[in-house]
Amino acid sequence: MGSDLPTITVILLAAAGLILTMRWVFAPSRPRPKGRARPAANGDFGLLEPLVLALSRSSANALRATLGDAGIRSSLSARRDGRADVLVFRTDLDRARALLPPGLGS
Repeated sequence: MGSDLPTITVILLAAAGLILTMRWVFAPSRPRPKGRARPAANGDFGLLEPLVLALSRSSANALRATLGDAGIRSSLSARRDGRADVLVFRTDLDRARALLPPGLGS
């Protein structure tokens, strides 16, 4: 049994080396964000503009369906309080505002 100790040691060291090498090779190049991506604190949504802010999720989805029927692409941005913002591309903003129900605005 004494002669097996060097063999076992070499196998364990080789396995540890392989594990460390694979961890380094397959690690993401950037750290992954925790949770969902959030816009910047200043409300920068990139190419999207807020159409309506702080709607309930069901109202936001109903509005998105109306916009989709008109051929306007839209997106939801979830808030921490459970409400949602409806976002559209800047080029579609005027057409989308024309489709808003009375009393609903950004």
